[in-house]
Amino acid sequence: MPVVEKIKKYSLSHLYLDTRKTLDSEDVTLSRFLKTNQAFMLTSMQCEVMALQLIRAVKILHELNIVHQGICRDNVRVLQTLHGEFYLKLGNFTYAYDSESPEEGDKVNDKAHAAIYYESPEIASIAKKNESVKDEGFISYGQRLSKNIQPLAEYTKPDSANDMWALGILIYYLFYKNHPIEDAQTEFPILLAGLLNPNKKERLTIEQALKLQEERVKQAKADNKLKIEAFFERIADRKKENLWPVALREYIQPNELNSIYVYVLAKKLMLTKELEQKKACRFDKKFTGLARTLNLIFDPKSEEVLLILETKSKNEQGAKVTNHEVFNGTSKKTKLAWAIDEKMPQKFANSVSYIADSDSLLSAKIEAAVSERITAHYGTTEVGINRASLGCQFNKKGEWRGNSYVQKISFYTRWANCYSLEDFFLKKESKLLNKDQLNTMTIQLVTALYSLHKIKIIYQDLKPKNVLVFRDESHQYRLALIDFGSAYNPLYAQANTTGLATLGYESPEIALYYKQNPQNPNYKYFSDTSFFSYGRELSSQIKYNPEFEFPNPLNDAFALGILLDELYHKRAFTKSATKTLSPISIALLCPNKKYRLSIDQLYFQLCSKGQNLSVFKNTAQPEEKGYKDLDTQLANLNLNPTFVPKFKRSTTPKDKPVKSCIIHRGRQSSFGTPR
Repeated sequence: MPVVEKIKKYSLSHLYLDTRKTLDSEDVTLSRFLKTNQAFMLTSMQCEVMALQLIRAVKILHELNIVHQGICRDNVRVLQTLHGEFYLKLGNFTYAYDSESPEEGDKVNDKAHAAIYYESPEIASIAKKNESVKDEGFISYGQRLSKNIQPLAEYTKPDSANDMWALGILIYYLFYKNHPIEDAQTEFPILLAGLLNPNKKERLTIEQALKLQEERVKQAKADNKLKIEAFFERIADRKKENLWPVALREYIQPNELNSIYVYVLAKKLMLTKELEQKKACRFDKKFTGLARTLNLIFDPKSEEVLLILETKSKNEQGAKVTNHEVFNGTSKKTKLAWAIDEKMPQKFANSVSYIADSDSLLSAKIEAAVSERITAHYGTTEVGINRASLGCQFNKKGEWRGNSYVQKISFYTRWANCYSLEDFFLKKESKLLNKDQLNTMTIQLVTALYSLHKIKIIYQDLKPKNVLVFRDESHQYRLALIDFGSAYNPLYAQANTTGLATLGYESPEIALYYKQNPQNPNYKYFSDTSFFSYGRELSSQIKYNPEFEFPNPLNDAFALGILLDELYHKRAFTKSATKTLSPISIALLCPNKKYRLSIDQLYFQLCSKGQNLSVFKNTAQPEEKGYKDLDTQLANLNLNPTFVPKFKRSTTPKDKPVKSCIIHRGRQSSFGTPR
């Protein structure tokens, strides 16, 4: 009996299987769907449910003793319900194998098969032995792991374990929109770690995978339901108290605030359905009649629902209000917003990305993805990364781009009361920082970069403008990195695949690469000699290597050396600064990256083994150098004797300082001079 007929006859449910032998060319496949704006807007809950649908589809097949042998994005059809929810169907049974009753036409499928890049290590080991698969410029995860697999004759036969591997790759694509990388295994969630186990005997079966995912979805929905209920209880309390917080008196009247709480409670049933999918919701004041636009978002750290009140972007005269760039560096402006579901409103910064611009959307998604990965990996631990919440996709009426009206998506992040480090340098309080505070800030910067590097993200844009400064009630300062639009994120490997930095913070390798490649679009930017670049000056001391083109964590280390010098001296890095570099900056600014101090080395020396901040409690030392207690920690490092090089000095008259400016994406600012 043909496979498709068997599925139709014996399966109790065809909900997650497309019972045609092949998909039609006009079908919306998962491969096509993952390139659309809608895929970028999928919530984590929606992805979990869609993964469960894929597992159930494979379970139906395996219960019928059918091995699909062609699981991939191109063989999954994406459909939508009347309510707008997406669901998946697995199709295309061209290579399916029925172990119970293979028909004459199915005998060609009695050899192990997999879609390209979805092959298990076992299939890849056989293919490599037979040289049947040629390298086309990309090596799949299965191919990479096959080097440790001994090819056996049994691997040539169809096996359900091969389907489980392909299912793991497919689910990885669903969540991360990219192929898994070789060294990502330790970071996999438990389901993916089980599906992508290189040991075939230890790989999850379909029953085990289904049980895991059902429990995961059930628990996630239960936790989310409790948080939704708690949110509406808070709103009911705010309505009952009828308070008018001092922080909001400039923006809204008490009766207008109460009307907002009444409106949200009246929409409880409708909102609950949206929030159960972890979807953000937006209510434009033009359609609600309320005094302000409202947004319901999920806090990326606690995953609690927050009710956000947007403020005006124009003053009474209709002019745009000038806001501090506190969210996304120099690429976006923000306006003030407030979370009003608690008694004490929380201050947020609200920024917008345009979905009509694919680069802007990708940058926005990378920004959110970094927050998601940091939260998933470190939980609620503070690691110096400013977390961002995605809002709702909405139309901007009246602005036409290309063939559609512009769509936008909002971002929300905690308000930095001292703004960026660049702004902070211009304030008097920055001059009063003592040595312990500077050392603490240094640890926070090192920790932030280390937390990114540990999950394979290379920041590539370190500068004062991209460091937010928070101050608490006890006047303790906390730093957090923002703007990951230039970051290399292996989960979005199609973006930022070349070494990048802000001019003045680029390593000698970056400077030399662009100097040797004038055809590169970034050549003009990095060749601008009107601004001082220490990396460019040092580039003459190193030998060119084509590998300099690619992102490297040591580029971040070099940028940190520049930034630490600026932090301790509260001024832009100039030529004269090279005369007074501390040992720790010299170690980070080594022109030969082979001997450069890495972020990992610095982190483990300063922050590990329970030392934390206590290692910087110094005895009475002169205040002229803020680095001394940091530098003493380097003494225990087992480094090459050539680690600290002798630099060639410029011979300009009296080493006249050159104005150092920070330039990014066509805009510039300087914290060395008043604005």
